[in-house]
Amino acid sequence: MMDESVINIADLRIARRRRDLLKDCPHRHLVLLDHGEIVKCKDCDQQLTPYWALKTMFKAWNLSQQKLTEQFKELQDAKQAQLHTIAAKKVAEAWRSRTMVPSCPHCHRGILSSDGFGNNRVSKRGELALRSAQKDVQEDKYE
Repeated sequence: MMDESVINIADLRIARRRRDLLKDCPHRHLVLLDHGEIVKCKDCDQQLTPYWALKTMFKAWNLSQQKLTEQFKELQDAKQAQLHTIAAKKVAEAWRSRTMVPSCPHCHRGILSSDGFGNNRVSKRGELALRSAQKDVQEDKYE
């Protein structure tokens, strides 16, 4: 909605336009004019208050930070999923070989398909705790 009022003073004609700022233009393209330290909307040429511009910039900054944080989390999740995929590919490649079998990373003995690899499972938390305790015991031996 735009109202226009015209004031005539002798040869001087002044037109004043009023706009509903929120309905006409969202003011997404700001221009900072050094001369007069004025903030204007590039789209509608409306002068805006520095407070409004600063508040809008902070909102945009927060929104972009939230998006960036979400994208980083998605990237980390994808990276974790890729690690599992890489490990699964290595295991599959090791089992497809006709002349070689995968080996145990601890005792370095071969693991045959008849050994039932993958049939038994243990708690990850429990295994990590056991390894940590064993590491502590070994460190105490050498001190």
